[in-house]
Amino acid sequence: LEPSIIPPKQVSDPEDKKPDEWDDRAQIEDPDAKKPDDWDESQPKEVEDTDVVKPEDWLEDEEPLVSDPEAQKPTDWDDE
Repeated sequence: LEPSIIPPKQVSDPEDKKPDEWDDRAQIEDPDAKKPDDWDESQPKEVEDTDVVKPEDWLEDEEPLVSDPEAQKPTDWDDE
């Protein structure tokens, strides 16, 4: 049916544009950020869980990824 009985959730706005002062950086450093006074750089970034136990049926020697022999690259694939 035209027009649709159920309206679209989003409607395009042809007049919409990104502001000139828009910042496209993925991450923005906070110039006022500082680490706590008791921060210790010598400590590891991650803490190992000493209580963790591998399941009995854990497949230790299995490959982490299994390739699909029938997989094909898309026609527009760019190897570069």
